[in-house]
Amino acid sequence: MIDKIINNQTNLKNIYNKLDKLREVFDFNNPTPTFKKVELYTEQIQQEIRKHFSIQEQLKNKINPEVDKIILENMLVKEILIRISNKILEGAKSQNIDVFNHFDDFYEILKAYMLKERGLFIQQLNMATTQQEKKMIKSIIDRTKF
Repeated sequence: MIDKIINNQTNLKNIYNKLDKLREVFDFNNPTPTFKKVELYTEQIQQEIRKHFSIQEQLKNKINPEVDKIILENMLVKEILIRISNKILEGAKSQNIDVFNHFDDFYEILKAYMLKERGLFIQQLNMATTQQEKKMIKSIIDRTKF
C-alpha cells in the first residue's frame, strides 16, 4: 500500500549520506566549497522531505479522523526535520563550523521516523482503516507522482 513512500526513503538516505561525507572532507584552509555543498545538499534534502510527506498530506481529511491523527503526528516529524535542516542551511550560509553538529540530530530523527514508517505506520493504518478505506488510500497513493 505504501511502497512509494518506502521507496522514497532511499532518496532521502542517499542525499543525507552525501551531506554527512562533507564532514570528512572539510578543509579548514578553504571551507567555502564545502559550505556551498552543504547548502546544495540541504536544499535537496528539504525538497525530498516535502515530496516524501506530500502523499500523507493528500490523505488528510479524506479517510477518517484516526488516519488524520496518524498523519498529523507524522507532519510534526516533517516540521522538525525541516527546522533542523533550516538550521543546517543557515549555518552553511554563514559558514559556521557548528553546522555539522546538527547533522547527527537530523539523522537520528530521520532514521527513527523511517523505521516507524516501515513498521508502526503501516500497522496503525491497517488498524485504523476498513477495506474500503485501504482501497481509497491505495488509489490516492497510486495517483501521486514522485
